[in-house]
Amino acid sequence: MNYSIEKIKLALNTHKTFLFMFVLFVLVYAVTSLVNATNQKTDYTPVTPDTLIPRGHVLIPIELENIETITGLIENYGVIDIYLGQKLTETSQKILNKVKIIRAPLNPQKFAILLPENAAKVFMKYNGLFVGAVQNKTEASLDPLVSKTVTRKSHVEIDYNREH
Repeated sequence: MNYSIEKIKLALNTHKTFLFMFVLFVLVYAVTSLVNATNQKTDYTPVTPDTLIPRGHVLIPIELENIETITGLIENYGVIDIYLGQKLTETSQKILNKVKIIRAPLNPQKFAILLPENAAKVFMKYNGLFVGAVQNKTEASLDPLVSKTVTRKSHVEIDYNREH
């Protein structure tokens, strides 16, 4: 047994540099691993639609009469025009133009629209049923309110019987 201990001592004396480098490497690796582990323990907040609402905008839940069709045409979000009524016809009144619609992450059958606050106030004044028409995703409007152009009828009377 003494022979084995003597042999180990001799090996340690001849390989001091190698042993020192090995211990140093293990210590550097342990410290680096510990520092990386503490840096990765940052607080993670999940990304949800309510955290992504831009300043000055609101997310309004909406019920559409043709929601089954909209569900089949868009994935997580899209851009739609919103009309009043049960069906989309030539006489349907467009109330919102190219608004973003977002699928609810916790209930995929529900949707909400993203509107600027001034447009949301106007939209809330409408009662009744709404219908959506899908638009190109890249063409979302900055001002979704449909401008109502007022046409004035001009009435001109010409009296040809008037004497000069």
